[in-house]
Amino acid sequence: ALDPKGSLLKLGLVEPRRDTAGMVGAMVLSDAVVASEKDLPKLVMIYRSLATQINDTTALWQAIGDGTKAINGAPVSEQAVLAYNAGGKVPPMAAVPLADVPTLDFPYAARARQPRPMAAAAAAFRTALTSGQYKSVLAQHRLRSPDGTASAGFPTGHGVTTAAVHVQPLNDMAKAKSALTVWVAARTPSRIVAMVDATSSMALTVNGSGKSRMQVMQDAASTGLTLFTPESQVGLWAFAGAGHKNMVPLEAVGPAGSAQRTKLTSTLSAASPMPTDVNPLYQSIKAGYQELLTGYNYEMRNTLVVFTDGGDTTGLDVRQVQRELEILADVTRPIRVVLLGIGPDVKLAELESIAKTTGGAAFQVNSPEEMQLIFLKALLT
Repeated sequence: ALDPKGSLLKLGLVEPRRDTAGMVGAMVLSDAVVASEKDLPKLVMIYRSLATQINDTTALWQAIGDGTKAINGAPVSEQAVLAYNAGGKVPPMAAVPLADVPTLDFPYAARARQPRPMAAAAAAFRTALTSGQYKSVLAQHRLRSPDGTASAGFPTGHGVTTAAVHVQPLNDMAKAKSALTVWVAARTPSRIVAMVDATSSMALTVNGSGKSRMQVMQDAASTGLTLFTPESQVGLWAFAGAGHKNMVPLEAVGPAGSAQRTKLTSTLSAASPMPTDVNPLYQSIKAGYQELLTGYNYEMRNTLVVFTDGGDTTGLDVRQVQRELEILADVTRPIRVVLLGIGPDVKLAELESIAKTTGGAAFQVNSPEEMQLIFLKALLT
């Protein structure tokens, strides 16, 4: 629906997790913006730039007509536009049909393993609903026939016509899931402790790139920082030698230029490897997990992100760490551990076993390009 008097399109979107038209709108935006995973940050920013949360179509109409002109367009069903205009409200909403988008439909589902008479009745009822004699009934309720045609009595005006529309079912559920995943990540604040391996091996170059492992991590983390909402909380730790150090305490990152963002950026930029090969990886992961449990925020995505280029060298066994994490785990307070292993010395199987324990993920990175993409993907899933 569009305000015909509007100049620039100011898009609104009903929460895609609640509204099918909103879900299709999120997919259309994703198709328009994302040609490859490199474009995911652009999609995040677009989703985040949309108006504040709108939970249903009624709230959408109110937002469009509140006089602020913050929204002048939104993806909605044809039936919703017709119902709104039937109320005689001024100005009316104009419908602008979009080509090559999934067609909104009311599904008809029959329960499996029902007695034969009940199954036969369900099939007969479906046949009746889709037969010609019911087309006029559907039209009176502002609904087209399943084939996209409009029967006698179908209302028109303000962009809605009786011309048949192309029926295109939603077949690509992976695309729908991807768009919804990015939407949730873009609109939901995060609570993250990022842990950086500061052992001496982080000074080694990555795959002949000329950049050290530490520099590759710094580049990815700096880009990732731009994806967090102002309400998100981010802290930064480093670990090497005897243990870990809390470099930047966990606080809300705030808007661009805020004290916390500046502190995180400057601390990341100044990070450098320490002259030690002792890697207290496992005890640091446990400590970071406990930090996130303390003051757990149910309205945020609580995640521990770990950058490392090797395995634990303190003698701790990975199975012991798994058991300790299982003891700490609370199904009512889920915390994901995402581990990014840099270079060929990473013990990926061990990282994967830790990630699996927490419902997280582990990745091995062998180039700067991989680090950027994998880190962004890890943040958005």
